[in-house]
Amino acid sequence: MKSTKKTLLILLLLLTLLVTACGTTSSAPAPAAEAPEETPAAESSAEAADGDAAAAAETDLAAGRTIEDHLGRQVELPDQPERVLALTRNFMEELFELGITPVGKVEEYKNRQEGIDLPSVSNQNNPNLEAIAALAPELIFANTRQHADLLESLEEISGAVVFIDPNKVIDDPLVSRILFMAEVLNRKAEGENYIAQLDAVTAELQAKVAPLGYETGLILEIGDKVTAAQPTGFFGALLHRMNIENIVPLGLPGSGQSTWVDFDAETILAEDPDIVLLRASGNDKDEHKQLLEDFKNNPAWSELSAVKNNQLFILPAQIAPGNISNEEALRRTAKIIGAGE
Repeated sequence: MKSTKKTLLILLLLLTLLVTACGTTSSAPAPAAEAPEETPAAESSAEAADGDAAAAAETDLAAGRTIEDHLGRQVELPDQPERVLALTRNFMEELFELGITPVGKVEEYKNRQEGIDLPSVSNQNNPNLEAIAALAPELIFANTRQHADLLESLEEISGAVVFIDPNKVIDDPLVSRILFMAEVLNRKAEGENYIAQLDAVTAELQAKVAPLGYETGLILEIGDKVTAAQPTGFFGALLHRMNIENIVPLGLPGSGQSTWVDFDAETILAEDPDIVLLRASGNDKDEHKQLLEDFKNNPAWSELSAVKNNQLFILPAQIAPGNISNEEALRRTAKIIGAGE
């Protein structure tokens, strides 16, 4: 009997311990589940998403390119403009050099037949706004000298209007502007290729001109008054590319309005350039001969070294921006001043 009681007591004690242990186990908080490790596939997906976002950002940036034009305006540009219009004949020629055919022309343009055949927007000093609007250009190149007062009207026609100041020359009049235009058009490679070609022609011509000994020069227009080509324009570039210093200084009165500036006879005589080129109004040889004789026989110029040394030349009207390519203008000018072919 006593043995049975002992056995029951032991069983009861074991049961009590078992219940207590189970209660403790069930009330303990479950440990937090560990985050699953990211698989290589998940990592790749995340990287791809980041790459897509970066590419989209780059596309948005390209589509919203901006550039500061020569009026100090921030202009938003199309990435690859297809319908481009230039409002001066020299800007037109530079578009062709960069591989772009403009959608229209100014009447002064006389060089390439494909440019001459384009629809007209009238003349470059007074372009027709209705004709411009009819062409629906995406991008317009305008000249600060001639078109600044048309700014608002042009902006209503095209969202991108870029003004170019012919006086803003970093180094070379024939290079600075076309580099700027190439940047605007997103065609830097084409601009650099063009300049490399022009530099090769220049080196060839300089080698021919150098033995002639010309160090200083001047290009004049003779009319009711004497005007000279300033260094920053097309005509000044002809001298620069021949390694001939233009005696006309920068920043003369009126230089912001025209390629040609007033230049008095006294200064010309004092500077006494080695060569003088007279720009003719036409291409008639008899007219050229008369212009040359009149200048030589004018007592005001008789003491010029260029007159005494027979280093006075005629620059025909054909040699002008938009009438001829820059390369051909250089070759013909070199020939005129005695460098031959």
